Amino acid sequence: MIVCAGEPGSMRIRVRRGRRKLSRSLTSMKDLVAVLRRPNARVVVLAGAGISVSAGVPDFRSKDGIYNTIAPSLGLSQPEELFDIHYFRFDPKPFYIFAKSLFPGGLEPTFTHRFFRRLEGKGKLRRMYTQNIDGLEKQAGIRRVVHCHGSFERSSCLDCKRQRPSAELREDVMRGTIPTCSVCGGLMKPNVTFFGEKLASKVSTFLQQDKGHVDLLVVVGTSLKVAPISSILDWFDSDVPRVLCNRQRLSATKEFDLELLGDADVVFRKLSGALSWNMNDEAPPSVVCRKVGSRIFRFFDSNASASTKETFRNTSVPAEPTTDLEESYRCDACGRTISPTEERRHCGSCFDFDLCGRCYLSGEADRHRVAFDPEHTFSIA
Repeated sequence: MIVCAGEPGSMRIRVRRGRRKLSRSLTSMKDLVAVLRRPNARVVVLAGAGISVSAGVPDFRSKDGIYNTIAPSLGLSQPEELFDIHYFRFDPKPFYIFAKSLFPGGLEPTFTHRFFRRLEGKGKLRRMYTQNIDGLEKQAGIRRVVHCHGSFERSSCLDCKRQRPSAELREDVMRGTIPTCSVCGGLMKPNVTFFGEKLASKVSTFLQQDKGHVDLLVVVGTSLKVAPISSILDWFDSDVPRVLCNRQRLSATKEFDLELLGDADVVFRKLSGALSWNMNDEAPPSVVCRKVGSRIFRFFDSNASASTKETFRNTSVPAEPTTDLEESYRCDACGRTISPTEERRHCGSCFDFDLCGRCYLSGEADRHRVAFDPEHTFSIA
């Protein structure tokens, strides 16, 4: 299992080499509507902070996002300390100041959340993998959702592990009191994956269930810079059509069959109108959908300011980051961190299963095969 020192709960998958072949059947909005109208369509959604911005939740990396505005005001030496488990144990106050806006009861789902709830209601949402911790997916009624980084729905005591609904802690948090356990007095923490904590095993479980059972991948409101969302694209078969819905394009290494650029709510209002879903608040006539490149469409309000329109005209591809995240691996048998100089064995059939050299030689690979599948193979990673 991989634990990331730079991003919460990160995992790595081997990235395919070479460019994937773009789908011939998905080149336009008309094609996308046709796919979503199929009676048995199976759609997997990878969602990020962009789907919650209109609900009042700031994203992380934009100029007005959490890392550039909220984190510096809390006196942190670096913004990542806001979600660092070691810093939280030392001083939980900055996190709880930030958390006031995310605790249950203060937010409402966006149109985009409701769109995917409607998709699920029609039996076409195979799974929704979200990086978001605001819990708006469940609040919207989406059942087939996997919170890759946890959520604020429940909180746990760091000492005795007792859990409580986070809503019960809301009063303390809103008045600036650090919530503590009513049983042992330990520090309470929302069930959110912090830096230095491993990702919940259910993410791997659902990804393994979904592999080979997907007709369409939709990536919405994310920069794909945080694992595991950034790696999930490489987990699914390369011939599965992929759609990006984002304000801006992603790096050239992220290939999509169709790119819908604009605010998520605007894009999905247009799409729901094209699907005749009658969701009452679909896109007004002033919203323009314009083809700006091969397989690339821009969505914006014709009444928007000139600067906004200029921003939306940008279709350049950002440069690929030059630095990699520092990652450390943990043996799934003994739980020990695997040294960078130590031999590590990875199960090629699993999304996230690693063994240290000692456990591999002691027969843990064979026990893994007995427990899961005799065809599972291990290789040196």
